[in-house]
Amino acid sequence: FDRRTSYMFGVTAAGVRLDHYHPRDSESNRDAEYDPVWQARTVITEEGWTAELWLPFSQLRFNERDERVFGLNIKRDIPARNEEDYWALVRRTESGWASRFGELRGIEGVAPKGRLEVLPYIAGSSRVTADRDPADPFDDGKNLVGRVGADLKFGVGSNLTLDVSFNPDFGQIEADPAEVNLTVFETIFPERRPFFLEGNDVLTAGTGNYYYSRRIGAWPSGSAVGDYVDRPSTATILGAAKLTGRLASGTSVGLLGAVTDQEFARTSTDGLRGRTQVAPRSGWGVVRVIQEFGDQGSTFGAHLTAVHRGMDPDDPLAQVLSRNALTGGADARIR
Repeated sequence: FDRRTSYMFGVTAAGVRLDHYHPRDSESNRDAEYDPVWQARTVITEEGWTAELWLPFSQLRFNERDERVFGLNIKRDIPARNEEDYWALVRRTESGWASRFGELRGIEGVAPKGRLEVLPYIAGSSRVTADRDPADPFDDGKNLVGRVGADLKFGVGSNLTLDVSFNPDFGQIEADPAEVNLTVFETIFPERRPFFLEGNDVLTAGTGNYYYSRRIGAWPSGSAVGDYVDRPSTATILGAAKLTGRLASGTSVGLLGAVTDQEFARTSTDGLRGRTQVAPRSGWGVVRVIQEFGDQGSTFGAHLTAVHRGMDPDDPLAQVLSRNALTGGADARIR
């Protein structure tokens, strides 16, 4: 009932479930990566169809209060008529979304549930080369690679979530489109990795592009020269942790820390093998606090970002990468 964020659960007549998250007070601002655990059933009869949705409270973030009040809206789509019906009408000419919902009262005896999710993984891959160069020592035709890691999600109190990831598996995410950038400005790709998506709206709001999560674990920026070069495509994320949520006082918090490993490219020149560092071991940190005030939900926020790369001043990588970077800022939104 912060009148700023909302969850959407929907179902079609065929029983296909739909869900997403609105991180802002806007119907068009949707986070489709929100993936809760819930159920829905539908029954089609001669007179029409009915639906029943089962939404566990453990999948929702809310605070412990004496009177439980939820914002609520109900929407029905009829594509054949190009018709949309709302319980609480939000006109197209009006701004806002969750702030214009109706109120759901009478929920009693429900407390925020403890949340614990553990997702370990073991993965392997192979790149088969049919017509390989026999002189390439880094291509055996099969190129087998294996990895192991785990993600953990734990509810801290009633409305904070701690996400911890060890060597996260980003191999199943959608690939970025090919793009040629001839400018001096960095290409900003959308974030698709599950660990960085949840709660990302708190960490990025008002920070401009100081915090760009795709830099964590990105393609190593160092160069390597040789007749044959085998360089890593990403920097290994040794571990990352994130704490996000909204307190009963109207304070939204987001803290993120990550450590990426030192990376080397293997080289072969005239049959002599070597290795060249292409990425130093680095630490990343982001802190974001947003305080809500006033009966219209105005906000004041502040952020701090930090990066530390473990390399000496005379390291060749120090010529292209900052060893230390620190930014801070504040912002406000009056409603």
